[in-house]
Amino acid sequence: MTEQFWRSARFSKIWDSPLASIHRLKYFADQPCSSGREVFSGNAFFFYKQGYFELKLQNKSHLIDPTSLVFNQNGDEWVVDLPAKTEICCTEIFLKEPIVQGLIDEMCVRGLPVADEKNLSLRQSRVRTSSEINRFHAQLLSEVERKDLGSNLLVESIATTMCILSLRQFLPSLRPDPYSEIHTSEDHEIEKIERAKALLSAQLRDEISLHELSCHLNISPFHLIRIFKRLTGQTPHQYLTNLKVKTAKDLLLETSDGIAEIAFQLGYSNPSHFSAIFKKNVGETPQVFRKEIREKPH
Repeated sequence: MTEQFWRSARFSKIWDSPLASIHRLKYFADQPCSSGREVFSGNAFFFYKQGYFELKLQNKSHLIDPTSLVFNQNGDEWVVDLPAKTEICCTEIFLKEPIVQGLIDEMCVRGLPVADEKNLSLRQSRVRTSSEINRFHAQLLSEVERKDLGSNLLVESIATTMCILSLRQFLPSLRPDPYSEIHTSEDHEIEKIERAKALLSAQLRDEISLHELSCHLNISPFHLIRIFKRLTGQTPHQYLTNLKVKTAKDLLLETSDGIAEIAFQLGYSNPSHFSAIFKKNVGETPQVFRKEIREKPH
């Protein structure tokens, strides 16, 4: 299982500078597997955008989802256990010695706890990201992709900013509770809805109920529907239906899967029910949609 994990992991270095190097990790687990016990080398923030799995870090278990922010320190022992059909996508920012030492020096001046001359003393290894960090994350990936005038300076600046903002999420003396972020009510609601959308997207086949969704977000079902409708213009059920229809269109265009098979992939046990929902939203049945698209000249 360990060999399979590392065979399937795809790492790519997308940036390197004197202060930090940035990597993208993509992984798809077709069946349950484990990384095996590893010792982490370096200091790095992991910004997860896709995936639901268990991470054991320093003998503590953490459930990772697309809102997770993880900090691995030099010498940490870790194990990743993945269920079947799990796809992971994350950005890793590895901090180099100058920035780590600079942060440790500042912590000493402020009288904050430092584990030793190499490591920071953190409340825990995993917290939730914030809307502010997510905005910088999107900017970072955009600049790396663009490689435009001044992108080098911008990427280094954004990466450094992300690391500082992220570290503030973890430091025990700067933030009493790493989950109680200080931001506006609107930012808080936006984060809740983004998490809801991520959970709905990950559960297309095994549909998550409104009650389960609200429990994940720690809000009432009524409040979830209200803010979801206000911020997206749709109820969670409407959003999920539209997402399934969009996915169905992609599968009809890009695969040769039969209608019944596509219906099953999207959580419909009855192909006729799936076809009726598709026709209601698209204006034609899945069969007609596929036929018309394939007959169009390219």
